[in-house]
Amino acid sequence: MATNVLSQWYRNYRDTSACSKLRRELLSMVHSEDTLERLIDLEKRNNPGKPDLWYLEKIVYNLRRGA
Repeated sequence: MATNVLSQWYRNYRDTSACSKLRRELLSMVHSEDTLERLIDLEKRNNPGKPDLWYLEKIVYNLRRGA
């Protein structure tokens, strides 16, 4: 039981850290928190039910490929 709790905590920590890093990277790319939030909302509408990290990775991917 304790191992599962620790494992879940670590996964949450890792995902939160990755999300924070990607948000900072995206902010440097789009230069606006409002723009970033609009991009996230757009991806959430187009691809519902994904984890937050997925949306951020998708936005980075799209911006890098010029979509």
